[in-house]
Amino acid sequence: MTRHWTKVFVFTFRHQALSRGYLSATLIVALLLLTLIPGALLLADALGDSSGGGGTDITRAYCVGDFAAECRLAAESTPYAQVTFEQTQSLETAAQAITGQKGAVVLVREAGRITALTDEGVSASDAEAFADVLAQGILIQEAMADPQKQVEMATPVRISAQEESAAGEETSLLKEILSVAAPYVMVLLLYFMILIYGQSVANFAILEKNNKLMDLFLVSLRPQAVLMGKVLAAAAAGLIQTAIWLGGAYGGVWLGCHLVRAIHPDTSLGFLQLIDAMGGLKGLVSPGQAAVIALLLTAGFLMYCALSGLGGALASKPEDLSVTNYFFTLALVASFLICLFSGDQAGQISQAGWLGVVPFTAVLVLPGRILAGQATLAQGLMATLITGGFALGLMLLGGKAYAMTAFYRGKPMNPAQLLRQMTKGKGA
Repeated sequence: MTRHWTKVFVFTFRHQALSRGYLSATLIVALLLLTLIPGALLLADALGDSSGGGGTDITRAYCVGDFAAECRLAAESTPYAQVTFEQTQSLETAAQAITGQKGAVVLVREAGRITALTDEGVSASDAEAFADVLAQGILIQEAMADPQKQVEMATPVRISAQEESAAGEETSLLKEILSVAAPYVMVLLLYFMILIYGQSVANFAILEKNNKLMDLFLVSLRPQAVLMGKVLAAAAAGLIQTAIWLGGAYGGVWLGCHLVRAIHPDTSLGFLQLIDAMGGLKGLVSPGQAAVIALLLTAGFLMYCALSGLGGALASKPEDLSVTNYFFTLALVASFLICLFSGDQAGQISQAGWLGVVPFTAVLVLPGRILAGQATLAQGLMATLITGGFALGLMLLGGKAYAMTAFYRGKPMNPAQLLRQMTKGKGA
């Protein structure tokens, strides 16, 4: 039934991948990412450095207790290196000292936390950031003195941190970041890929209906083979282009980080600190997880492309796509909104188990769950097989619709009419 689909695949892929628009968009966007990202990082570092020496209104800090020397060491190689630290024995004395004195703060240390109290000329956010930098610097000093505390260096001290809910429960900071960020990243990545490339699949499906090649295609090839080759070719072109763009973004970040560190070795750019922290995620993602996620994303992308191809097969001309492609639009938007708003909190990726079973939502949520360790590789493989089978079914259904509407020039059929025609076997 689907023999010779490879011929259609090669023809359609070459038509797409070798087109001037595709090549230009692929190369230009990749080069822009490779150059603009390093430029943005260098500019951000330069702006931060130009205000870094005097990037704070804090000029003097009164430490209540005997930790002024530790604060002085912690402030070295930071934007607060020029701050003068003085030691006081009581909060009342320190409060009197900063009264009417601009740029002065009081530092209070309790249970490993540092709180900054301000009077005039210092914003609350600047004071909080100042206290945070000092707390982390002191933590590093303690870790260097006691190797057993080095694990704590990975956990930043928060000024208003809540107490741990369960004593003795060890939670990795990197895993927490991964479990929160991965679902959002995966959902948005696949959503925008489908949104960008889905329409092109539908356009490919009706190409021959407008350039008078339909007779030749249906005489030499089965309709299912035609649609399958077109869907697979468009999906492959989209995946390759996305991979090149992601590679350009990765290269831009890598180049930008190295340039910033080469020009300014003592940089305190927050983005670089984030990249350093993300370096620890490599050990949390196994090759098996990466392979299953890649397969699941590919199967999910292919499934949505097949759904868009079904909409294109039902259209007689490009103007009909707005009507016939409602299956694709409804499924994509509804799945996206369900993943975001069916959880306990609106805007938070839902953890409902049934989302990992339904193909349209499974491909959106399971990759992030696998990365975060909330789903097993077996679940990912099972979802991949189900999604791939569903994609194949959609392509076969689209092939039947493709033949049925090959020479149809009337108004696009509604779902009831389409189902009735298919069950009667007309046009097959």
